[in-house]
Amino acid sequence: MLYIGCKTFFFFILFVSSRILCNFATLFGVKPCEAGVDRGDDVPYFCIFIVFMIDKEFVRKEVEKELAGGDLFLVDVKVGRNNEIGIFIDGDRGVTIQDCVDLSRAIENKLDREKEDFELNVSSCGIEEPLKLKRQYLKNIGRQIEVENIEGEKFSGLLAEVDEDGFSVVCKVGKGRTKEEVKRVFGFDAIKTSRIVISFK
Repeated sequence: MLYIGCKTFFFFILFVSSRILCNFATLFGVKPCEAGVDRGDDVPYFCIFIVFMIDKEFVRKEVEKELAGGDLFLVDVKVGRNNEIGIFIDGDRGVTIQDCVDLSRAIENKLDREKEDFELNVSSCGIEEPLKLKRQYLKNIGRQIEVENIEGEKFSGLLAEVDEDGFSVVCKVGKGRTKEEVKRVFGFDAIKTSRIVISFK
């Protein structure tokens, strides 16, 4: 009820503001344009365009509902100024093109183009993208990872373990034959970025 009330109040304020603007402009001989009316080139006019923004949290909740209980999970949702919706997903066993197509159709059916025009793109998180969720770390155990902590120090090694608070990486330190393996523990709240290292060996 509060959400509906807030939206109603917003549109009321928007309507009142537009009427005030119209009246103020008329004092200076500027008339608002009307759809389908040709006022001629000698009459100045202005138009008020209202762009209804897509609710990011609404999209997020709908995506989470669609993916609940499956191998796929939501990583991020972005909504641009022109209602360009970007949905980024990942999966415990990877993401296929068909996964993206199916989710795109499901979310598009939840939105109304007659009320708010939009552009919808669903894609998987690229391997070069930073890890954001614990679930992403879990699926990448055993792979090479590069970590930068909040102090700006960088470490690379094998992602060994993941728990509720962070993860551990087995790093090789030293040079030549003197190299030895050292396990470093990182808290999720103590890192700046972490990425999986692509190896072609």
